[in-house]
Amino acid sequence: KPNAQHPTSNAQRPTPYPELPQAPEAALGDTGLRVHYHSGPMDIRLDGKRALVTGAGKGIGREIAAVLTRCGAEVVAVSRTKEDLDSLAKEIGCRTITADLADARQAVRAAEQALQAGSIHCLVNNAGISVPQPLLDTSVEAFDRTMAVNVRAVMLVTQVIARDMIRRGQGGAVVNLSSQASMIGIR
Repeated sequence: KPNAQHPTSNAQRPTPYPELPQAPEAALGDTGLRVHYHSGPMDIRLDGKRALVTGAGKGIGREIAAVLTRCGAEVVAVSRTKEDLDSLAKEIGCRTITADLADARQAVRAAEQALQAGSIHCLVNNAGISVPQPLLDTSVEAFDRTMAVNVRAVMLVTQVIARDMIRRGQGGAVVNLSSQASMIGIR
């Protein structure tokens, strides 16, 4: 039923994809809004656009790089493992930059190198690490490395790319991925 926080009930809200299942109810901080997941083929065309994808050597970042390439974008892939980048380049024909984003200088240099290929229209900050340790046993080194990759590198790479987007006056897109660990504690 409607209430002061949510004037319309969930049942009364129009959904952009009514044929798709809704995400499960949130356990904490439920805003009443629902996210719809679309797993169908992307029909977006990005011809003439260049995308920088961090953490592109494995997993989600690798798949993002492949999808962006299939959509017509020229991809610049960043990863700390050269072998992963070499195989990705063979698979999708992307440019590659090997960098350990935990190192601030390497993070900035990677973004600057990406711009040498030309303007970046889309930045996907996907790189992230997890060093699972109980709170009481978490080492300073693990915490610092995690924050360096998952937070500081995002800021540094975004600063370099956003400055160029602003300079060009054409804007662009910045997509920051995060972990489901932000929603729930891990035992």
